[in-house]
Amino acid sequence: ADSLKPLLSLVSASDAISPELRQTAQSLLQHLTGQQLLLLGDRQEASVVLTIQMPFVLPDGETSTATVYVRSRAAGRRIDPENCWLRFDLRLDKLGETVVDVVVSDRTVSLLVLNDVPDLAAWLEAARPSLEEALRSAGYRLAGVRWRPLSAEKPSESEAGLRAVRHYVLTSQGVDIRI
Repeated sequence: ADSLKPLLSLVSASDAISPELRQTAQSLLQHLTGQQLLLLGDRQEASVVLTIQMPFVLPDGETSTATVYVRSRAAGRRIDPENCWLRFDLRLDKLGETVVDVVVSDRTVSLLVLNDVPDLAAWLEAARPSLEEALRSAGYRLAGVRWRPLSAEKPSESEAGLRAVRHYVLTSQGVDIRI
């Protein structure tokens, strides 16, 4: 009962659940299974890379999807929560497009929030004590919180393609890439 995958299996097999909900549960179950298979990859790899799409409900009842990218040192079949990089790509009603980069190194957390709402920098600074306390209670330390305009970070399409290839080449080990 403390794992999502068995619950999704029960929902997708139940006749008492609507066909739409069963289909959604099956889709999520397949996605989770795919992510688990990616984790089982080459045991010699020193890092794990995951992309997860998570639906969430906004305060006004509307739903949205967050895309979460995770890169971590491999800790057996799991990611290393003490040393990882997370990127949350969000589409929010009030704040619009928002990207949150989280770097965790030896349980020390650094946040970079990319968004075009200039007042967000002041809000982040005001929220810093609460964030520090929440992280401290979870056994982490906050190194810093920064804000930058998202529009300044967006490359042109050609730059984006080159950056993606360059990123892949620099972060992948033992892979030949032919373009």
